[in-house]
Amino acid sequence: MNEAQANPPPEEISVQATKAEIKPRLNTGKDNDKPTPVWDIAQESAFMETLMNQRFNFFLIFVGLILNAAVNSQDDRYFKGILLIGSIIAAMLAVPILRSHRKMDTIFKYLQREDPVHPLSYVDAQHRSWWSARWLLGWGIPGVAVSLLGLLAILALVGVASGPRSNERRKMEDLWKTEAMVAATVAHNAQEISALREQSKLLEGRAKRTEALEGELATVKAAIVALRNKQP
Repeated sequence: MNEAQANPPPEEISVQATKAEIKPRLNTGKDNDKPTPVWDIAQESAFMETLMNQRFNFFLIFVGLILNAAVNSQDDRYFKGILLIGSIIAAMLAVPILRSHRKMDTIFKYLQREDPVHPLSYVDAQHRSWWSARWLLGWGIPGVAVSLLGLLAILALVGVASGPRSNERRKMEDLWKTEAMVAATVAHNAQEISALREQSKLLEGRAKRTEALEGELATVKAAIVALRNKQP
Protein backbone atom coordinates (compact mmCIF):
# COMPACT_ATOMS: atom_id res chain seq x y z
CA MET A 1 0.00 0.00 0.00
CA ASN A 2 1.53 3.27 -1.06
CA GLU A 3 1.51 6.48 0.95
CA ALA A 4 -1.42 8.01 -0.98
CA GLN A 5 -3.62 5.04 -0.16
CA ALA A 6 -2.52 4.98 3.49
CA ASN A 7 -3.14 8.71 3.94
CA PRO A 8 -6.10 9.75 1.75
CA PRO A 9 -6.71 13.48 1.32
CA PRO A 10 -9.05 15.17 3.82
CA GLU A 11 -11.90 15.51 1.32
CA GLU A 12 -12.02 11.74 0.88
CA ILE A 13 -12.29 10.98 4.61
CA SER A 14 -15.83 9.99 5.56
CA VAL A 15 -16.94 11.12 9.02
CA GLN A 16 -19.30 8.52 10.48
CA ALA A 17 -18.90 9.28 14.19
CA THR A 18 -22.11 9.57 16.09
CA LYS A 19 -22.81 11.77 19.06
CA ALA A 20 -22.09 8.94 21.44
CA GLU A 21 -18.66 8.39 19.87
CA ILE A 22 -17.62 12.02 20.13
CA LYS A 23 -15.93 12.60 23.48
CA PRO A 24 -14.11 15.68 24.74
CA ARG A 25 -10.37 15.43 24.72
CA LEU A 26 -8.68 15.31 28.11
CA ASN A 27 -5.62 17.41 28.87
CA THR A 28 -2.60 15.18 28.30
CA GLY A 29 1.06 15.81 27.77
CA LYS A 30 0.79 15.02 24.06
CA ASP A 31 -1.63 17.87 23.59
CA ASN A 32 0.77 20.33 25.18
CA ASP A 33 3.42 19.51 22.55
CA LYS A 34 1.18 20.70 19.71
CA PRO A 35 1.64 24.25 18.42
CA THR A 36 -2.12 24.94 18.33
CA PRO A 37 -4.05 25.28 21.63
CA VAL A 38 -6.29 22.40 22.63
CA TRP A 39 -9.68 23.14 24.19
CA ASP A 40 -10.00 20.28 26.64
CA ILE A 41 -12.73 19.36 29.10
CA ALA A 42 -11.00 21.11 32.01
CA GLN A 43 -10.91 24.40 30.12
CA GLU A 44 -14.55 23.96 29.15
CA SER A 45 -15.42 23.35 32.80
CA ALA A 46 -13.61 26.50 33.94
CA PHE A 47 -15.22 28.54 31.16
CA MET A 48 -18.75 27.31 31.89
CA GLU A 49 -18.33 27.84 35.64
CA THR A 50 -17.19 31.43 35.10
CA LEU A 51 -20.00 32.06 32.63
CA MET A 52 -22.61 30.61 34.98
CA ASN A 53 -21.34 32.73 37.89
CA GLN A 54 -21.46 35.89 35.77
CA ARG A 55 -25.01 35.14 34.63
CA PHE A 56 -26.11 34.32 38.16
CA ASN A 57 -24.61 37.53 39.59
CA PHE A 58 -26.24 39.63 36.87
CA PHE A 59 -29.56 37.90 37.58
CA LEU A 60 -29.37 38.72 41.29
CA ILE A 61 -28.51 42.35 40.56
CA PHE A 62 -31.42 42.63 38.13
CA VAL A 63 -33.91 41.12 40.59
CA GLY A 64 -32.66 43.45 43.33
CA LEU A 65 -33.09 46.48 41.07
CA ILE A 66 -36.64 45.41 40.14
CA LEU A 67 -37.65 44.95 43.78
CA ASN A 68 -36.07 48.28 44.74
CA ALA A 69 -37.85 50.08 41.90
CA ALA A 70 -41.18 48.48 42.82
CA VAL A 71 -40.82 49.41 46.49
CA ASN A 72 -39.97 53.03 45.65
CA SER A 73 -42.66 53.46 42.99
CA GLN A 74 -44.96 56.41 43.67
CA ASP A 75 -48.00 55.07 41.82
CA ASP A 76 -49.83 51.75 41.59
CA ARG A 77 -49.52 51.80 37.80
CA TYR A 78 -45.74 52.00 38.00
CA PHE A 79 -45.75 49.30 40.69
CA LYS A 80 -47.74 46.90 38.48
CA GLY A 81 -45.74 47.68 35.33
CA ILE A 82 -42.35 47.26 37.01
CA LEU A 83 -43.28 43.91 38.54
CA LEU A 84 -44.89 42.58 35.35
CA ILE A 85 -42.03 43.56 33.01
CA GLY A 86 -39.41 42.60 35.61
CA SER A 87 -40.85 39.11 36.12
CA ILE A 88 -40.90 38.48 32.35
CA ILE A 89 -37.29 39.63 31.88
CA ALA A 90 -36.18 37.69 34.98
CA ALA A 91 -37.72 34.52 33.55
CA MET A 92 -35.83 35.12 30.29
CA LEU A 93 -32.56 35.66 32.20
CA ALA A 94 -33.11 32.46 34.20
CA VAL A 95 -33.12 30.32 31.03
CA PRO A 96 -29.37 30.82 30.23
CA ILE A 97 -28.53 30.08 33.88
CA LEU A 98 -30.45 26.81 33.66
CA ARG A 99 -28.69 25.96 30.41
CA SER A 100 -25.27 26.66 31.96
CA HIS A 101 -26.19 24.52 34.95
CA ARG A 102 -27.11 21.58 32.72
CA LYS A 103 -23.84 21.93 30.82
CA MET A 104 -21.89 22.01 34.08
CA ASP A 105 -23.64 18.85 35.25
CA THR A 106 -22.78 17.15 31.96
CA ILE A 107 -19.10 18.13 32.29
CA PHE A 108 -18.84 16.99 35.92
CA LYS A 109 -20.54 13.68 35.22
CA TYR A 110 -18.21 13.09 32.27
CA LEU A 111 -15.11 13.82 34.38
CA GLN A 112 -16.31 11.54 37.18
CA ARG A 113 -16.98 8.73 34.71
CA GLU A 114 -14.03 9.07 32.31
CA ASP A 115 -11.29 10.50 34.54
CA PRO A 116 -11.58 9.25 38.15
CA VAL A 117 -8.14 10.72 39.01
CA HIS A 118 -9.15 14.23 37.99
CA PRO A 119 -9.06 16.68 40.96
CA LEU A 120 -12.73 17.51 40.46
CA SER A 121 -13.68 13.84 40.62
CA TYR A 122 -11.63 13.34 43.79
CA VAL A 123 -13.02 16.43 45.57
CA ASP A 124 -16.59 15.60 44.56
CA ALA A 125 -16.19 12.06 45.84
CA GLN A 126 -14.85 13.30 49.17
CA HIS A 127 -17.66 15.82 49.68
CA ARG A 128 -20.60 14.06 48.09
CA SER A 129 -23.99 14.90 49.65
CA TRP A 130 -27.67 14.29 48.95
CA TRP A 131 -28.12 17.82 47.57
CA SER A 132 -26.10 19.89 45.10
CA ALA A 133 -25.06 23.51 45.46
CA ARG A 134 -25.02 23.74 41.66
CA TRP A 135 -28.71 22.83 41.68
CA LEU A 136 -29.32 25.64 44.17
CA LEU A 137 -27.57 28.17 41.93
CA GLY A 138 -28.95 26.83 38.66
CA TRP A 139 -32.52 25.98 39.65
CA GLY A 140 -33.41 26.93 43.23
CA ILE A 141 -32.59 30.62 43.59
CA PRO A 142 -33.58 31.68 40.03
CA GLY A 143 -36.81 29.67 40.30
CA VAL A 144 -37.74 31.21 43.66
CA ALA A 145 -36.89 34.73 42.46
CA VAL A 146 -38.92 34.41 39.24
CA SER A 147 -41.84 32.85 41.14
CA LEU A 148 -41.76 35.64 43.72
CA LEU A 149 -41.77 38.38 41.07
CA GLY A 150 -44.52 36.62 39.13
CA LEU A 151 -46.66 36.20 42.26
CA LEU A 152 -46.20 39.85 43.23
CA ALA A 153 -47.09 40.92 39.68
CA ILE A 154 -50.29 38.84 39.74
CA LEU A 155 -51.29 40.17 43.18
CA ALA A 156 -50.62 43.72 42.01
CA LEU A 157 -52.69 43.26 38.85
CA VAL A 158 -55.70 41.93 40.78
CA GLY A 159 -55.39 44.76 43.30
CA VAL A 160 -54.37 42.71 46.33
CA ALA A 161 -50.81 44.08 46.64
CA SER A 162 -49.55 47.63 46.27
CA GLY A 163 -46.23 49.33 46.81
CA PRO A 164 -45.32 50.83 50.22
CA ARG A 165 -44.87 54.24 48.65
CA SER A 166 -48.27 53.89 46.99
CA ASN A 167 -49.82 53.13 50.37
CA GLU A 168 -48.07 56.14 51.88
CA ARG A 169 -49.27 58.33 49.03
CA ARG A 170 -52.82 57.01 49.48
CA LYS A 171 -52.63 57.76 53.19
CA MET A 172 -51.32 61.24 52.46
CA GLU A 173 -54.17 61.83 50.01
CA ASP A 174 -56.65 60.67 52.67
CA LEU A 175 -55.04 63.03 55.16
CA TRP A 176 -55.25 65.88 52.65
CA LYS A 177 -58.94 65.15 52.08
CA THR A 178 -59.55 65.00 55.83
CA GLU A 179 -57.67 68.25 56.30
CA ALA A 180 -59.75 69.91 53.59
CA MET A 181 -62.97 68.64 55.18
CA VAL A 182 -61.88 69.86 58.61
CA ALA A 183 -60.94 73.27 57.18
CA ALA A 184 -64.32 73.54 55.46
CA THR A 185 -66.08 72.56 58.70
CA VAL A 186 -64.07 75.11 60.68
CA ALA A 187 -64.92 77.83 58.16
CA HIS A 188 -68.62 76.91 58.29
CA ASN A 189 -68.57 76.89 62.08
CA ALA A 190 -66.82 80.26 62.08
CA GLN A 191 -69.58 81.67 59.89
CA GLU A 192 -72.23 80.24 62.23
CA ILE A 193 -70.44 81.65 65.27
CA SER A 194 -70.28 85.06 63.61
CA ALA A 195 -74.00 84.89 62.81
CA LEU A 196 -74.76 83.82 66.38
CA ARG A 197 -72.73 86.72 67.71
CA GLU A 198 -74.70 89.12 65.56
CA GLN A 199 -77.93 87.52 66.76
CA SER A 200 -76.65 87.78 70.31
CA LYS A 201 -75.99 91.49 69.85
CA LEU A 202 -79.50 91.92 68.47
CA LEU A 203 -80.93 90.01 71.41
CA GLU A 204 -78.93 92.12 73.84
CA GLY A 205 -80.32 95.27 72.20
CA ARG A 206 -83.82 93.87 72.37
CA ALA A 207 -83.29 92.95 76.01
CA LYS A 208 -82.14 96.48 76.81
CA ARG A 209 -85.13 97.93 74.99
CA THR A 210 -87.40 95.49 76.83
CA GLU A 211 -85.91 96.57 80.14
CA ALA A 212 -86.46 100.22 79.20
CA LEU A 213 -90.04 99.52 78.20
CA GLU A 214 -90.60 97.61 81.43
CA GLY A 215 -89.24 100.63 83.34
CA GLU A 216 -91.49 102.98 81.44
CA LEU A 217 -94.43 100.61 82.04
CA ALA A 218 -93.70 100.57 85.77
CA THR A 219 -93.58 104.37 85.77
CA VAL A 220 -96.90 104.56 83.95
CA LYS A 221 -98.45 102.09 86.40
CA ALA A 222 -97.17 104.11 89.32
CA ALA A 223 -98.63 107.30 87.82
CA ILE A 224 -102.00 105.60 87.30
CA VAL A 225 -102.00 104.37 90.88
CA ALA A 226 -101.17 107.89 92.09
CA LEU A 227 -103.98 109.42 90.08
CA ARG A 228 -106.45 106.88 91.47
CA ASN A 229 -105.37 107.67 94.99
CA LYS A 230 -105.93 111.43 94.45
CA GLN A 231 -109.50 110.96 93.30
CA PRO A 232 -112.18 111.38 96.10
